[in-house]
Amino acid sequence: MVTRFSAGEVTDLLVRLAHELDLVIMPQDLPALLVRESQRRHLPEDLAGDALVIETGADLTEALPLA
Repeated sequence: MVTRFSAGEVTDLLVRLAHELDLVIMPQDLPALLVRESQRRHLPEDLAGDALVIETGADLTEALPLA
């Protein structure tokens, strides 16, 4: 579990790992972050509807309140 990090290389690495390992990023109290639309079908209904698809570390940074 990663709980504190800054934007940039760390977010790029997290997204690359999520792509390689087919992971869904599940931030607390925020929508699930998918790296492929096909992952949505594996989520419970209450999480799938709000889930966002991200492709880059910049997308991850935009989706998370890192400040």
